[in-house]
Amino acid sequence: MNEPMTDRERGLQRATVPAMIRPSTTLLERKGGGYPKRFYRQLKAEYNATHEILGGIEWQAHFTPELLIRAVRNHDRAQERLNQARRLPRTSLCARIRALAQDNADVALEVLETIANIANRAPKLH
Repeated sequence: MNEPMTDRERGLQRATVPAMIRPSTTLLERKGGGYPKRFYRQLKAEYNATHEILGGIEWQAHFTPELLIRAVRNHDRAQERLNQARRLPRTSLCARIRALAQDNADVALEVLETIANIANRAPKLH
């Protein structure tokens, strides 16, 4: 009997479907051979920042314009990073990058949805 897939395996499988990969040879020529490693480090920092925003939302009584702008910019940056990750070649590191970029984009969208749900919550009428 097959064991259930772990989250990591599911993420890597999702990151390696043909629709997620549009390799660009000119990207690595322009950025250099170490670009995927640098990109991965930058993406991990942005991933942590996205989760910090999500964690901070739970404690907000009301949202400041700065938080809303930060969340929207974070979502835009996450979508841009996902598009960049899709242009990387088919390697193990690039598959991890695509999985992380996809997860970051999903969490960034969740941040916006959470803000919208909390902001649209009306008090109960009795």
